[in-house]
Amino acid sequence: IDVLDDDGIVTVFRAEFVPGAKLHGSGCILSAAIASGLGKGISLQDSVRQAKEFVLNTLRNARQSQNGEG
Repeated sequence: IDVLDDDGIVTVFRAEFVPGAKLHGSGCILSAAIASGLGKGISLQDSVRQAKEFVLNTLRNARQSQNGEG
């Protein structure tokens, strides 16, 4: 669960846990993806939502590759 407080507007982001995923660096990827969205003029809430989806997909794909599934 991640919580965004944007000047009193609170948004809770929930996502699945990816067991066995290598998490090292995922916070840096998340912050870079959020910054990228903001740089494109996307709202903070949508930037966070898109960044979280990007990181989640990256973790899923990495886990599948590690398990020989992808």
